[in-house]
Amino acid sequence: MDFFASQDKARGKTKILVFYYGLAMLMMMLIIYVVLAALLNIEATANPGRVKMERGYTGIQWFHLEILVMVVFGVSLVVSLSSFWKLRELSGGGDKVASMLGGRRISQNTTDRNERVVMNVVEEMALASGIPVPPVFVLDSEPGINAFAAGYSPADAVIGVNRGTIETLNRGELQGVIAHEFSHILNGDMKINIRLIGVLFGIQVLAIIGFYTFRFAGLGAGRRGGDNKAAIPIFVVGGVIMIVGFIGKICAGMIQAAISRQREYLADASAVQFTRDPSTIGGALKVIGAHASGTKLVTPDATQASHMFFAEGVVSNFNSMSTHPPLLDRIKRIDPTFSGQYSSYMKQRHKTSVKSRKRPSPPKDQKNPLDLLEKLPLPGIGGAGVGPMGEFAAGMPGAELAMNPVAMIAGIGMLGEDHVAHSQQLVEKIPASINTAVHDAFSGRCVVYAMLLDDDPVVHGKQLATIESVEGKPSVEETSRLVGIVNQMPQNQRLPCLEMVQGTLSQLSLEQYKRFGYCVFELVKADHKMDLFEFILQHLLLTHLDRRFGLRPATETRYKNMNQIKSHIELILSVLVYKGNEKKQEYVEAFQQAAQALGEGISWELTPRDRCNFQLLEQALTEANLASPAIKKQILHAAATAIAADGKITVDEAELFRAFAESIECPVPPIFATHNTD
Repeated sequence: MDFFASQDKARGKTKILVFYYGLAMLMMMLIIYVVLAALLNIEATANPGRVKMERGYTGIQWFHLEILVMVVFGVSLVVSLSSFWKLRELSGGGDKVASMLGGRRISQNTTDRNERVVMNVVEEMALASGIPVPPVFVLDSEPGINAFAAGYSPADAVIGVNRGTIETLNRGELQGVIAHEFSHILNGDMKINIRLIGVLFGIQVLAIIGFYTFRFAGLGAGRRGGDNKAAIPIFVVGGVIMIVGFIGKICAGMIQAAISRQREYLADASAVQFTRDPSTIGGALKVIGAHASGTKLVTPDATQASHMFFAEGVVSNFNSMSTHPPLLDRIKRIDPTFSGQYSSYMKQRHKTSVKSRKRPSPPKDQKNPLDLLEKLPLPGIGGAGVGPMGEFAAGMPGAELAMNPVAMIAGIGMLGEDHVAHSQQLVEKIPASINTAVHDAFSGRCVVYAMLLDDDPVVHGKQLATIESVEGKPSVEETSRLVGIVNQMPQNQRLPCLEMVQGTLSQLSLEQYKRFGYCVFELVKADHKMDLFEFILQHLLLTHLDRRFGLRPATETRYKNMNQIKSHIELILSVLVYKGNEKKQEYVEAFQQAAQALGEGISWELTPRDRCNFQLLEQALTEANLASPAIKKQILHAAATAIAADGKITVDEAELFRAFAESIECPVPPIFATHNTD
């Protein structure tokens, strides 16, 4: 899977959606117009004199400009406004979709065994793939086996699972389902899924209008004592609109099928690739075939969202319009030897008890000296910026790792068994008290505060006073309790903590989050300077949470030419070469190699060191995030080339690269020693 190509394909699906949307509207307009014109012709035939007097013509006439304008304007207005209203309702991202479907958010510190298992699996997948840990919702009223991923980007994504899913599947099968949903997140499918909900609602709303128009005509006739002559036109119009609405539903089904069916095969294949075990996703599909409730959804809103579920949730009378491929076809693509005997599989499954598979640890010689690479959260608080910065100094000596830029870029958006095993090991090494704290909204904030406390007693005291004034004395006491443990943690444990705490902090109220963001900002600027970790924490953690709380809009592509953001790309690459090299000859050579990786046609210039500060870097990353996927790929390839110019990567360089990648919504999984330069 090519992450950047997948992003481009996802954007291309929007064009398909617009095409079908326009086609459906034209069909509905045409039908309504033809029926209305036919009614006028019937009237003209029955009363030629009156029609001539009122309209100035006799006989049959099919072109009526005023009727055409009325139909085009009316249908466009109703459908467009309905779609806009629905999309506006879902503008909050995945949380809104999950709530619409009746989902209940699982608490980060839940004690329910089944819920704990799914939370752990989602957490492992997120840490391993390099995206923020998404909240998980359970649909308690759904006994069938199904799941979904929803959101506009990884920053506001959620995972939803049916109650039947977490109660029926074992850990391995559950991992296959979650890997399938993570594929949709990484492939950029979620945004088109939400837009599709809005489009389908707009098209289908005509059926609702037709129903009530028809009903109104019937009630009116009843009140007139059975004299329904005057209600006939209303009956006809209501019936026509109902028929058009039905046609709209058929069109909606065609759109869902056109957008989603092939994509499900890709997500299944990606799940196999992610877990490297076909029995996970394959086993889940076989259990579905044997399960009494299958994948059926009972929520009334299931139809409009059926395309985003793991498997067919709404039974269709038109198989060709099913939103998902046939279950057996999906299984045979994963396991060609499967006979279709679900009951036999379940008997064998019961015998072998395919429970949670503990994955082997990587060989000792493959441990990543930059364990810290366990990704962080996504992005920072609405417009808070990064405060006054000093010069971006060269990196300190530290652990190093051979790296191949091509392999690193190829790994973006990918997830593998080794990444999952690595993330499991990192989480296991986190002190138990910290692991518990990051899953609690109150203590989670204090973990972040503890990471920002300065060693200087004066600054430290000032920071504690800030926490007390903003959050209160209990927060000071909890932060003071945790700071000693946090200070003992190596860098590789801090970053996973930041990733895990994101999901916890997204449970805060908006007012609580604003206080938290303000406090983080004040703690960072307390010593009037910023280091690399503070930049990463503020920029990534708060920007991600901003999006989760709706303080930043979903990212839309604005730049399709590198010339449009040339100065920003130069600044990003300059920061990297200065960070990794102290001697002029070294950083000039590294920048030249990075410039070559960008391709020919543009003359690139090294940004002076005194202009490479975090404040300008924040702006550069914000603009780079508005670039097309193809440009982002080139930027990251050049960035990887810059830090690998000397054949190795330091801990600080690795942190910075992942921070850059996440800032432009390109998830980088853990980097392992297997990424050699040969």
